[in-house]
Amino acid sequence: MSLTLVSDPDVTAVGYVRELSPAVDPKSLTVRVKVAIQNPPAAMTLGSAIAGTAGTKAAREIALPWTALMATGSKPAVWIVDPRTKTASLKPVSVAGL
Repeated sequence: MSLTLVSDPDVTAVGYVRELSPAVDPKSLTVRVKVAIQNPPAAMTLGSAIAGTAGTKAAREIALPWTALMATGSKPAVWIVDPRTKTASLKPVSVAGL
């Protein structure tokens, strides 16, 4: 992940997520993320405000509880809700493993 010092965007570093809180703050709707900074510049001192950007790839698979699986004929399927029409429909899926 790329990191930038909020007070001086020219100060940058690279880091990786070392801890991700499982709880969402109910007031700010944020999640605490702890990042290990690799070779931090001298300007990035303890307590500095830092902005981080992480690139991600779209997941090709997701994990679901087995109780979410239904069937269309003999093929596995899940219920999908269309947010635009607010209707549910059964969509066939491929199961990689149980």
